[in-house]
Amino acid sequence: MGYKFLGSSASEQTFEILGKTYKVELKFLFEFDSDRKRMSVIIKDNGVYKLLVKGADSIIKSRLSKEKEQIYLPFIETELDGFSRIGLRCLLMATKILSEDEYKSFEAGCNAVIDSPNR
Repeated sequence: MGYKFLGSSASEQTFEILGKTYKVELKFLFEFDSDRKRMSVIIKDNGVYKLLVKGADSIIKSRLSKEKEQIYLPFIETELDGFSRIGLRCLLMATKILSEDEYKSFEAGCNAVIDSPNR
């Protein structure tokens, strides 16, 4: 489909998208676990901080913004219903653009927890 993962380092992910090399800076990675029922990453893409999350449909839908209209959600729910009727499990993906201030606040909080002797 024109998307290829080319590799990664500790701080960077490299892709080929429609024949063009594309790199993003990996800032934070939160592995999937059965308590959270989702996996999240924060990347910096051309100077823009993005939170990307994938996980169980019920978890992702419950965390969508209530302030913004989710114009695709009715269609997605119809498709999910059809998939579940034939026994398929589906994951959803969501994105949030973070402001510089939101990211810096998050980063400071994470670093405080990491540096805490009682973490």
